[in-house]
Amino acid sequence: MKNIKYLMLAIVAIFAFVSFTACSSDDDDSAQGVENHSYQRDDISVDGDGNHEEYHVRLTFKSSSTCEVKCWGYDWIWYTSGYKKNNFNETKSCSYSVSGNTITLHNYPFYASGGNLVLTNYGSYLQDKGGDIYARK
Repeated sequence: MKNIKYLMLAIVAIFAFVSFTACSSDDDDSAQGVENHSYQRDDISVDGDGNHEEYHVRLTFKSSSTCEVKCWGYDWIWYTSGYKKNNFNETKSCSYSVSGNTITLHNYPFYASGGNLVLTNYGSYLQDKGGDIYARK
């Protein structure tokens, strides 16, 4: 009977150890977990004149401090003869820093007047202060 009691205690101890070990790695939920990952935002909309537009942004975290931002899509520009589709596709390098779950892209390359893009990391996605979501790819 004592052997069964000790066997049961050993099984419970092993189960508890395995359970805690499986839960101990939450690195992907912290901002540190973005290195070597890409996140993408896709905006598809209709402008005020009824023209369809697409705007895509992919953030790729290349190392612990360098990143790349790729923007592509299209919009419509009015010319004297009517609207013409304006395609764009551009990739720029950037740098970033991490503080807790906050990721700051320094001098975000697609801001006309400079400034930082601040994101909060929720594991499977990033969210900027305007509420835009960048899903992990």
